[in-house]
Parts: sequence; structure tokens; C-alpha cells
Amino acid sequence: MNNAIIRGKHIKYTGKDEFWKLCEANALEPESFDVLDKYIKKKKTFVDIGAWCGVLSLYAQKLGAKVYSCEPDPVAFASLDANDSLNGEKLNLVPCAISDKNGKVLLNTQSGFGNSESSLNVRGSVAKEIEVVSMTIGNLIEVCELKNICLIKIDVEGGEEKIMNRETSAMLAKAGNPPILLAVHPAWMNNFNMFMQNLLLWFPQYNFDLIAKDTYLCTSVSA
Repeated sequence: MNNAIIRGKHIKYTGKDEFWKLCEANALEPESFDVLDKYIKKKKTFVDIGAWCGVLSLYAQKLGAKVYSCEPDPVAFASLDANDSLNGEKLNLVPCAISDKNGKVLLNTQSGFGNSESSLNVRGSVAKEIEVVSMTIGNLIEVCELKNICLIKIDVEGGEEKIMNRETSAMLAKAGNPPILLAVHPAWMNNFNMFMQNLLLWFPQYNFDLIAKDTYLCTSVSA
């Protein structure tokens, strides 16, 4: 067990020191932490889709949020679960993929599970593929209390095109159009240009601001 101090918050962890030291030094995706600092509210809900080892989930928890952490990769989920067990109040762990269907989907990796790059999209050669449980974001949001969500993060290695659809737009509207921290992966999508066109078409209630390379902050037009 080790301890990282990220923006003044103490987080206990297991795993690679290098990653956590980069987070401590504010050298790894600082824009994501900036968004959490701005939008996380105490006793409100943060939904982390693609939680990996749990660094943003645990940071949001330290800020006082109720956290739902979704991760389908079994190796990454084991790390998430281990880190969760070391830190105070428990996260709400969701060991499944978020996609456009409820049921079972295939998760693949090019180099091995647990490395933060497993995906529902096939990208060239596949080293390993497994079947995992999936649910739609609509079902997930209903579980997370519609009107209590302060922020949703989506980082799913190309699978975002299976999440950001008309059905999701309608469900988000019911939830009050909470802000979304959205990572996109152009090289891993079937048609990135079409995906971006559809975002603007299907989510007219949102502004999409590019805050870092391939990372958008999506906020309600009426906010």
C-alpha cells in the first residue's frame, strides 16, 4: 500500500508508483482534475464510466461526492476494487461495460487487460477477447438517482460512439443535462467525423468545448 497526495487529497493505492506520482505532480490530465474541482459537489453523484484503477473516482470521493465507478476490464476492476478497499467510504463499483445494449458484449485488448486500453471497438489485431456484462447509460443513470448527478465522465477507448446516442440524450435531459467530461478516441472509432456530427445533432442541449487533446467538456446550453 502507498499514499498519493493529489491536490491536497490523500489517496491510498496499490499498483504502479509512476502513474500515481504523475498525478501527484499534476502532470497527467490536469484538465480532468480541474473539471472535477469545478463541478463535484458534496453529497452529489459523480458517474465514472471507464474508471480504470479509480484515480478520478477516489479523488471525487475525497471531494465529497457519491461515486459510481464503472469498469468492465476484469484486471482493471481488480485494481479499482483493491484501491477502493484502502480508502474510507466505499465507492459504488459497477463491474460492467456501458454501451448501447443491455446484456453481454465482447471486450477486447491488443496488449493485455488492465492497461487502460481495453475496448468494445475492434482496433486492428486482438490479443484477447472476453464476454462482459453491459448496460445502457440510461439504465445506469436511473440507478444513480436522476436529479442528483453533478458530473459524468466517459472515457471508454472508442466505445463512446456506443454511448452518446439519441437515447442517452433523452435520458440526460431527464437528469437535468448534467455536465459531461468526454474523452474521444478518433483512431479507434468506426467513423469519427460522423460521430462528431451526430453529437451536435443529437445533443443540441449541450455545448462542446475542447479542453485538452481529444477531451471535451460538455455543458448545458441553459447553464
